[in-house]
Amino acid sequence: MRNFLGAISAVIIGTYLISATPAEPYPQPLSIMGFLLAGSTVLLDTLNVLMTERALMILATWIVMGLTMGIASDSKGNMMRTVMWTGFILSMASLIDLFALNPALWTADMVERNIAIVVRVIKGPLVALIGLIMALPTVTAINRFRRPEAAQLTPILTKCECGAVFKSRPVLCSECGRMIEYHIDAT
Repeated sequence: MRNFLGAISAVIIGTYLISATPAEPYPQPLSIMGFLLAGSTVLLDTLNVLMTERALMILATWIVMGLTMGIASDSKGNMMRTVMWTGFILSMASLIDLFALNPALWTADMVERNIAIVVRVIKGPLVALIGLIMALPTVTAINRFRRPEAAQLTPILTKCECGAVFKSRPVLCSECGRMIEYHIDAT
């Protein structure tokens, strides 16, 4: 659940940053989340936009999204799940955008429609890997602050007078039956 909520947060923040006001009007029930739909398509087309003037803005958006994904994750495994959820959510929002702006695609050539769907579904998780640029260092830093270095544990080795060695602190020696005395240092 944490990964899914982190992914939703990253998608909402990223799509809002990249497209606060969508250029195209959406039909009434979808107009409320127009920035989400328009932004998801822009973010999904990141690789196509990298050589344009919007590249810096899109990369900055992915860095903010990666930071959000990293904050929502508590381990590297969770971070990868959050990144994959982000890609899936972007794919689904982009598909809604595609069909909202081009309703004729529903009745168009089945091969063309299916290719458009498959490309967007595959592209989402692949493009979301860009978020790892910031998610990985964020998770690493958070884990260092959450879990301070564990105290160095020294192995317990107890030796009886008979020569038996124990990895614990027994009261009686199992070899010779003697009572084992411990001296506690008051330092």
